[in-house]
Amino acid sequence: MGPEQAGYQDIPVPVYATVKGRASQIRSMPFTGDSSDDSSDGEGNNTAAIDGTNTHSRSSGDTSGSSPGKRTASSSSGSPSKSKTRAVSDTSFESGMSDDYAVPPDALSCDSTSLESSILRTSYLDSPNKKSESIEKSGSLAKLGGKLKTWRKRWFVLKNGILTYYKSQSDINRKPQGQILLDEICKITRAEGSNTFEIDTGKKTYYLTADSITAMEDWVRTLQNVQRRNATKLLLSKEENKPSVQGWLTKVKNGHAKKCWCVLIGKMFLYFKSPTDTTPAGQINMRDARVEEVDHLSDSDSEDKDAESTDLTLGIFPNHQGPTYLLCPGKQERDAWLYHLTVASGGGPSTGTQYEQLIHKLMEVDGDANCVLWRHPVLLHVPCTKDGAIPSYFPLTTLPTEALQAEAIKLFKCLQLFMSAAVDQAGIDYHVVLAQNALQQCLDMPELQAELICALIKQTSKSSPLPKLGVQVSTQKLLKKSQLLLCATQSLFTCETTPSINSSSEQQISSSNIQASQEDKYKEHKEYYKEHKDHKGPPSYTLLQGWQLLALAVSLFVPKSSRLLWFLKLHLQRNADNRTECGKYAAYCERALERTILTGGREYKPSRMEVLSILLKNPQHHSLPHSMPVHLLNGTYHISSFDGSSTVKEFQDSVATEIGCRITNGFALFSDDPIEKDLEHTLDPTAKLCDVISKWEVALREKGLGKFENTRVIRLTYKNRLWWKNSARLETDKERLLLCYQINKQIVSGRFPLSKELALELAALMVQLDAGDCSFGSHKNTSVNNTLNTHPAQSTHSTLHAQTTSVQSAHNVQSLSAHQSPSSTLNGSSIHGALSPNHLVQTSNTLSALNSVHHILTAHSNQALSAIDKFYPYRYRDQLSQEGLADLQAKLLEKWRALKGRTQLDCVRIYLTCTRKWPFFGATLFQARLRQHDSPMIWLAVNEDSITVLDLATMQQRVRYPYTNVLTFGGCQEDFMLVVTQNDQQPSQKLIFSLSKPKILELTLLIADYMNLLIQNPGTPLLGTLSRGTMVSVNQSVVNQSIINQAIANQSQPDILKSTPDHGLQRSDSKRRTHIDSGLA
Repeated sequence: MGPEQAGYQDIPVPVYATVKGRASQIRSMPFTGDSSDDSSDGEGNNTAAIDGTNTHSRSSGDTSGSSPGKRTASSSSGSPSKSKTRAVSDTSFESGMSDDYAVPPDALSCDSTSLESSILRTSYLDSPNKKSESIEKSGSLAKLGGKLKTWRKRWFVLKNGILTYYKSQSDINRKPQGQILLDEICKITRAEGSNTFEIDTGKKTYYLTADSITAMEDWVRTLQNVQRRNATKLLLSKEENKPSVQGWLTKVKNGHAKKCWCVLIGKMFLYFKSPTDTTPAGQINMRDARVEEVDHLSDSDSEDKDAESTDLTLGIFPNHQGPTYLLCPGKQERDAWLYHLTVASGGGPSTGTQYEQLIHKLMEVDGDANCVLWRHPVLLHVPCTKDGAIPSYFPLTTLPTEALQAEAIKLFKCLQLFMSAAVDQAGIDYHVVLAQNALQQCLDMPELQAELICALIKQTSKSSPLPKLGVQVSTQKLLKKSQLLLCATQSLFTCETTPSINSSSEQQISSSNIQASQEDKYKEHKEYYKEHKDHKGPPSYTLLQGWQLLALAVSLFVPKSSRLLWFLKLHLQRNADNRTECGKYAAYCERALERTILTGGREYKPSRMEVLSILLKNPQHHSLPHSMPVHLLNGTYHISSFDGSSTVKEFQDSVATEIGCRITNGFALFSDDPIEKDLEHTLDPTAKLCDVISKWEVALREKGLGKFENTRVIRLTYKNRLWWKNSARLETDKERLLLCYQINKQIVSGRFPLSKELALELAALMVQLDAGDCSFGSHKNTSVNNTLNTHPAQSTHSTLHAQTTSVQSAHNVQSLSAHQSPSSTLNGSSIHGALSPNHLVQTSNTLSALNSVHHILTAHSNQALSAIDKFYPYRYRDQLSQEGLADLQAKLLEKWRALKGRTQLDCVRIYLTCTRKWPFFGATLFQARLRQHDSPMIWLAVNEDSITVLDLATMQQRVRYPYTNVLTFGGCQEDFMLVVTQNDQQPSQKLIFSLSKPKILELTLLIADYMNLLIQNPGTPLLGTLSRGTMVSVNQSVVNQSIINQAIANQSQPDILKSTPDHGLQRSDSKRRTHIDSGLA
């Protein structure tokens, strides 16, 4: 959980415990003193040691339930919850094919990823190297034929989808008397109460009679199965019939579970034993089937169940078959299958509001663009009336309570207010607040999300004239097309048991009836359309602003109903057009919707920055419509783009790639705090960036008591957070440059031990790195000297030295001016008598040259002063007098000039080579105090392998805790708790440190990330030696508070790297800045 997820004022600090080398979160809140879960034995400033056995058992025991990787897989056998509609037709294809579930499941690998990556299913056509799988059956049947139409015995052979008949069984090696192709046009029916069945091929009808009813039923079932498989092969062989969705699922039917490769094509759900199979093991016609999420997994008594799997089960309930259950491997797969199966089934039963029933009717015709339902007034934009009346068919979606229905009406009125007033840049906050309030209400009440989406679809659907009836697709053509492509005849998939008599004439009568019914409906809708037609039409800005609000909404959430999600996708697809503004927004909404489906919804309303970007900055022209600067520690910034679904990790990776850094380099994004001035927060990589910005703005508004500071925006900084010694050789030039500036910040703030001489050397390197070669003493100084050398008499008044300070130079120039100025008060005779005209010109030139020198010296003096302020430690700078500061400036200029010609890469190499000699280079330092009476301040240094206590003054190591010795760490009341152990023979110790709440959270998350990355990343140190079973021994004595205090009390004498505390130190320069501990290295 990232800091920005926890709030800016009330920050809960989690508690972690080490389990098998990983830092696993056991609590989201700190331990409390009055709770039994607190391992503290007392209150106040006393910190007592706890028993090591108890601490270790409690830590490991608490994490057993929440430790990663501890979930057990549920049993794959067993059926889902029993359904009331369990009847199975004896003649259905599903029942005919279900006998293969009597055997144990196939021994398929559970690793579906490896199978899918190694096998690309590009076609389901027969492989040339694979033998054709056929259903063979032979036997004697009586066939009605001949000129006199008599019954004659014939021998029939079914092979490779073709029914061949011979005069007798002994003639099978001769030419057959005829063949019947069992294609998708065939219709196989049986006569009720007799042994006769017929095969209608469309051109000819064959009448066949078996010896018994049982034999007849066996022939009919076999022939229908072969016909379906032939139709399936034809369906799969056509390139235009691409699968809507496919993948591995566990199919459960009749109490038996089997892992299958499932494919959905059109209205057909097919399942295979493997992705390379060409013949499906079974199929289900999804037309008029009901698809639901199932809460229960199985009826078995097995306790090894994954609790989360109950949400990953789907049920298919066909009309004439028993239910089939699908166990999905993940939430994303579950959502995809639920959506596509619901669309294939036609949306389920037609229930709900009038708006929802119209959507269902549109699904029945697959969203046909020529359907007259698109002109129904309930689906079209309704103008805002003067009296504010709302149509009677609102709300548009089914809401369970009257309170929600009333809120839905208010939400629609808010939507009308947003769309009715044109966006004005001067009063843009009106639309910003309306959009934020409407979307926040939907986040607070998830039931209203579908209502808002439907209202926006309705309000962005403008009316269009009705097409002529002749444009409609003819019924005959539509019926034939459905027969050819999707095998839509009822007998093909549901095994009709009624005889077919005069089928062609009945089909013609049925077609004429359908045509007449369509004409009547068309006339009815046409009259209704004329009656409710909005002749004026809404203004163009009204529709545009509706699309803008829809663009904001689809970035936050998507409808949970698959029916509404299908309708939303269809609405966007129908309106997407790059030639109009509304069409461009529709195309943008398509991209935003797909991103939201892929990455999930948001938690917070859109920020003001996001709303302004959608309303004013033409987001439809960019795939990433939002952008903001990311500040770097070298004083520059980089502007990067993102969208409403971008996570912090995605945005951070984009920034790293664009500025020339590695993606996995230990750097992270930090945000400033809207309340505390000198506080930063690490951003959670999994959080949505727009949520982070929105929460920051909400905190800023709360700080201002409701007033919003429009001029202030969140500030993001990109800098190093995790550092490993082994990765130093992999660093890019940009990373090394940024590391130099980050280490310089540590040096300036007193978090790096070094002497005054070394500090001056490093400051000169940073000046050369930051500003380049020193210009003082170069061509500018040469030109000034040449000017002064031409006037030796006056040059004595301006003898300069390279280390003269700007104050002294200014005094000299002012003194010279004062000596020259009395000459101007002399009378004319004195001037002409004492000075010649040439002398006056020379004096004027000298003054001009001296002024130039003064400006140059002042500029370089200011540059040196600025360099000292930026690159020299505060503690050394604040101790200097005015003369000492001038001397420091002269020395810095001298060392800076000595580095002339050094490139930026040279300076970076020298700087890092020098600073990396400190053992705690790259560590993050936190100022803390042991919670004990009169305990001094210390440094807690967190690096790649340990937590180390450093002396505040000398920054020398006092106690070191390797991560292998850490048992538990995190928040404990208002402090930081660290439970460590030395070895198995000695008890564990609990240490309590006092820090501010944000620092405790930063410290806890940093330790957890270091520990977990040591386990995951093979290139990091201690990977092979990190073991929780054998604790690594350290040179220090047993860790306890008395030893820590004794070590701190017996401080060694400061050496050349002596450092002074910076806690609460006040600067004495002109800026009078107060240095506050930032808690970051």
